[in-house]
Amino acid sequence: MMKSQDFDIQEIIEQIVQFTKDREWDQFHNGKDLALALSIEASELNEAFLCMGHRTKRILRIERKEYQNY
Repeated sequence: MMKSQDFDIQEIIEQIVQFTKDREWDQFHNGKDLALALSIEASELNEAFLCMGHRTKRILRIERKEYQNY
């Protein structure tokens, strides 16, 4: 079991916020742009499921990395 000091979600959030501020990404993080980006990524994930086969695992790994950016 994780101890609270091992995993401080507030600290992680603060690091992410600072990361985006340092790069001036806030200008791109509005509701419309985030909704569009999420929709596009979801469509790409749906494509992977549509094409279920040997390529699926590779596509899902790529998409998971992209989702982590949001």
